[in-house]
Amino acid sequence: MRSTNLVLFLICLNAAAAVIGVGVGAELGVQPQLGGSGEIASAEESVTEQTANTGGGALEGTLLGFVSVAGDVLTAVENVIFLAPNMFLNLGAPSILIDPFKVVLGFVVAFDVAEILSGRLLS
Repeated sequence: MRSTNLVLFLICLNAAAAVIGVGVGAELGVQPQLGGSGEIASAEESVTEQTANTGGGALEGTLLGFVSVAGDVLTAVENVIFLAPNMFLNLGAPSILIDPFKVVLGFVVAFDVAEILSGRLLS
């Protein structure tokens, strides 16, 4: 299967989840439970406490800001690539079934990036 087909499948899967999440699920009697809301709130509180307590200089703020932005970019790329497997994990699928799928998906993306960077058709 080409990576284009895989991307189209993931887009359709996420569109279906979005349709259920906006209220269509309530009409159908389906209420999806999103995981991690309590953990997200506690993490946001701890981050705001830590940023309020740091009184470093401008260099420290610049370096930490750069690292934070770089981490945010990597997290965004990871969320784009592994959106469907992460959604399945949040829905309660066992990680022993999802992790191999994430590995295969990572190899497909890495292969496509190698094709793009080399300018050759490798498949």
